[in-house]
Amino acid sequence: MNKSGVYLELGPQRAGLIANETIIIPSSTIMSVDAFCKVANLTDETGLGYVSPRPLGKRNVVLLEGVVSCKGPNCKVNVSNYEEVPVTLQKGSKI
Repeated sequence: MNKSGVYLELGPQRAGLIANETIIIPSSTIMSVDAFCKVANLTDETGLGYVSPRPLGKRNVVLLEGVVSCKGPNCKVNVSNYEEVPVTLQKGSKI
């Protein structure tokens, strides 16, 4: 994670991501989450984005690092729940 709180790096551009759905992530599980990129058309050329790893809130829930496929402003990112209980990720929350 970098100091600016960047979540998705698209070439030289950086943008935040918003959850497209409310999802319950079971304990000790990695799930793919539909996300929306706030900045339009950044992935049109390659269809790919790089996700910087970062914790989501104060719990042991982490946005995982990786290259993701993007279709327009939408992409799927991987989120891991390291808690001993399920965690709900609300639609519209920053991820």
